[in-house]
Amino acid sequence: MEIAAAHPEAGCPRLRAYARVFEAWGARVRVFEGADNCVRRTPSGFVVEVEGTANLVHEIAHALVAGRLEDDHGFDYGKIPVDPTRAEGRAILFDELTACAMSCAFSRRDVHAWFREQIGIQHVFYGAADVHELVARTAPVVVAHAHGLRAFERRVRARFDRALVAVGAPAWIRRPIASICLDDLWKHHVEELERGASMP
Repeated sequence: MEIAAAHPEAGCPRLRAYARVFEAWGARVRVFEGADNCVRRTPSGFVVEVEGTANLVHEIAHALVAGRLEDDHGFDYGKIPVDPTRAEGRAILFDELTACAMSCAFSRRDVHAWFREQIGIQHVFYGAADVHELVARTAPVVVAHAHGLRAFERRVRARFDRALVAVGAPAWIRRPIASICLDDLWKHHVEELERGASMP
């Protein structure tokens, strides 16, 4: 892993342990402020560029769902706007929400503020004008498929744990920092938006 000595997480053992997951897949991990938070292919192999631990976990979650390394995890930008009412669009939504939730659980960011920040840029993928329209479109899907979404999150978390075991991470590194799941984060986010909309 490449990280500047002055980076605020330079000595973070979680960051280094999580980076080893990508390194075990043959990717080079670079951590620096202002990174694009992405996985990209280069002539010399894959490079993961992230701003810190929270972003790294988000990228790992996507890669675990994809099951391989690909540019932007193989997302086809031609599918924009994503339709979450269709099975393919629902899979994309589940993938993204799970990555957001895991990023909150396994980093020291304020969980609700960080979840809000991550969700706040997703509306462009669904053809929504803003996050309010995004939630209006996706909330019914989340409710209707709550059981499937919970199962999806459990599977990805289990894959993350197995990946950490494979690189020799100790139990305390494998445990989430925040005991919070997607259900809690999503409910809080929707309620927060509703409170904001009702304010004069």
